[in-house]
Amino acid sequence: TSNGGTTWSQQTLPYYSPLNTVFFINENTGWVSGSYYYIVHSGVTYKTTNGGNNWIFMSYAGGESIYFTNESTGYLAIDGSGDFESGGGITKTTNGGLNWVGDYSHYLFNSVTFKNSDTGFAVGLYWDDTGHDTSSVFRTTNSGNTWEIMYRYNSYPVYSNALKDICVKGNNVWVSGRSRSIIFSSDNGTTWSSQILPSQGNSIFFVDES
Repeated sequence: TSNGGTTWSQQTLPYYSPLNTVFFINENTGWVSGSYYYIVHSGVTYKTTNGGNNWIFMSYAGGESIYFTNESTGYLAIDGSGDFESGGGITKTTNGGLNWVGDYSHYLFNSVTFKNSDTGFAVGLYWDDTGHDTSSVFRTTNSGNTWEIMYRYNSYPVYSNALKDICVKGNNVWVSGRSRSIIFSSDNGTTWSSQILPSQGNSIFFVDES
C-alpha cells in the first residue's frame, strides 16, 4: 500500500517461499524473510531497493523475524525449522543480507529488535520435552556478538511458546505472547513487571515510549 492502508496490491516473488517477517530501514530499502518448516535451518531472504516494486533473492537463510540497524548490518531470529533438536539461533549479516553467520542453540527464537547499533533484544523458547519449556528475553550490548538472558518465563503447556514478540523504545521494552501476559521493563531490560490481558496476543508495537 502507498496510501496509508486504504488500498492494497499483491506482489509475487520468483520462488515459492513462506514469508514470516518484513522490515524496512527506509522508504526504499527493505527485506522479507521466511523459513521452510520441515527443512532444517533453511529459508529465503529477499531485498528491495525501490520500495517493494521489485524483490531480489539474497540468501537461503530465513527466519521468524528480521531487523536491520543500517543498510548493511542485520539480524535474523531463527526457530528450529521443524527440528527441535537442531535448535534455533540469532544470525547476523554485514553485507545487506547476502551472507549470514551465527551459532545455533537449544533456543527457538521468535523475534529480534535493536534500539541502536549496539543494544538489541530477542525472545526465544528453550524447548524441553518434559513439558517445562522456558521462554526467555535476551539482550546484547555488543552488536550481537554475545547475548545474555535478562528474563525467564515458564511456559505451559508444551510448545506454548509463551513469549512471541518484542518492542523497544528508548529504555522501555515490551514483550507479548500466547500466555496473555505483557512483560515490561523501563530500565533497558534490567528489571521486569507483568500484566495479564483478557486474551493472548502474538504481536506488539509502540510508536514511542508512551
